[in-house]
Amino acid sequence: MIDYLEIGVAQGKHMLEILRDKNVRYVGVDRWECVPLKHEHNKMRNWDTQEKWDEVYKSVLQKVEPYKNRASIIRGNSVDVVPTLVNKFDIIYVDGDHSYEGAKKDLELALTKLKENGVIKVDDLHYSDVKKAFKEFVKENDVEYKGDKIWLR
Repeated sequence: MIDYLEIGVAQGKHMLEILRDKNVRYVGVDRWECVPLKHEHNKMRNWDTQEKWDEVYKSVLQKVEPYKNRASIIRGNSVDVVPTLVNKFDIIYVDGDHSYEGAKKDLELALTKLKENGVIKVDDLHYSDVKKAFKEFVKENDVEYKGDKIWLR
């Protein structure tokens, strides 16, 4: 089995793509919280109230239901949740907070939960703050990268 962590689930589109593979055990973490962030214009335009975010969360729970034997959803901030995860992961998909600080922290947390020979994949490198966090993270850690993927040396 491949152990897969997704930081930043939102509507669960990526989650469903990953869960098509029956050899994946999935954990998804997201806060589903109405917090205005300058990097999340589209989300804030569509989901501008906590009630809307709660509906998105409920829809993700419905989507994951058929996979409940190998998938779990955790509602909370990655900074609080990821350190509590006992398992390590083969693949960690980082698509959480798109601020510089948030992206950098998610990358740092992901590294602590990565199995030997595991891979961190970073989404949204076209955001300047995510790209800056990615570049700094690669320089500061004993990792290699190609494109949007990072792995241990």
